[in-house]
Amino acid sequence: MTIAAAPLLAMALAASPVERETCMPIEQLKESLAAEYGEELVEAGRINAGMVLLLFVSANGATWTIATLVTRGIACVNSTGTHWRWKSPGI
Repeated sequence: MTIAAAPLLAMALAASPVERETCMPIEQLKESLAAEYGEELVEAGRINAGMVLLLFVSANGATWTIATLVTRGIACVNSTGTHWRWKSPGI
């Protein structure tokens, strides 16, 4: 990732939910989210033929990002937020 890409990602993710879809190579997205928010890919699952839903969460759950791996290594950010909580028993 270039240093110039991080501010662009930060600006794109500033509003939640994402107002405008931001797409980039998956490796660049991973690096940007790790550098800017401390987020790591924690879950992935197929949602449509050829599409995979990706969940990135910071270690303390302060921030999270949902993206879709659409094709040929390109991921698009769909939503961002704060205060991620893992499901507690009984919910």
